[in-house]
Amino acid sequence: MTEQCFVCCGIQNYVEELLRLRESQLADVQAQHGRVSESLQVVETERKTEKVELETVVVELQSQLSVFDDPAICHCKQSDCNCLRY
Repeated sequence: MTEQCFVCCGIQNYVEELLRLRESQLADVQAQHGRVSESLQVVETERKTEKVELETVVVELQSQLSVFDDPAICHCKQSDCNCLRY
């Protein structure tokens, strides 16, 4: 009976140690998940900001290019002007 109790206690200690190890691993993974989620949010925010900035630049460049399509604004003052047309 004592030997059986000793074996059961050993198994119980082993299982408890495995449980502590798994809980520790779970805590580590949860912490890593939190860090990755935060990083992802930062990257997503930066991406959205950059997209808005690039859209603004595109609109500004389009408005600047539209000036060259208006013959009344052409700087070379030639009737057959093709300056800066693509």
